Amino acid sequence: MVVEGPEQYLWCTESFTGVQYALLDWINVASSYFGILGSCFIISHYLLWSRGYVFSQIIFFLSIADLGASGTTFISQVWLLIASQYSGFTCTIIRSILQFFFVSSMIWTSCIAFYLSKTIIIDRNLFLSEKPSTSSYFSSSFYSSSSTSRFSLPRTPSQIIPPSSL
Repeated sequence: MVVEGPEQYLWCTESFTGVQYALLDWINVASSYFGILGSCFIISHYLLWSRGYVFSQIIFFLSIADLGASGTTFISQVWLLIASQYSGFTCTIIRSILQFFFVSSMIWTSCIAFYLSKTIIIDRNLFLSEKPSTSSYFSSSFYSSSSTSRFSLPRTPSQIIPPSSL
């Protein structure tokens, strides 16, 4: 039997029951809540300890995008659970905000992929030689000028000590 019309594009013709929809709504609320917690943890970690690293900055901006997406999803799902509907204008605003944050999250993820590929393929020592800026809490004690040579990796073959001279 061949189905013609819009039904041919539907894979599942069964619909969910009211209990199943409520369960899916609460699962969406819980996952958004955990996304908010994870993003807040990463943002607070960045603001307290790791401001100077380039890779940490990219992760920070990705976390802001994820926080916006999770927060908007959380607010819209709780609103639907309480009010069970909202106007077309409100739906358009919420979906526009979600679209913005999802696209920005995808772009920041692409920046991470570009940075990692650049680090691994083009400049292998870039990621290993990063130092935090002086505004970091631990920078004055851990990366002082006297201890920099102890913790930095050799960047050129001439800096590597051959095993026979040890």
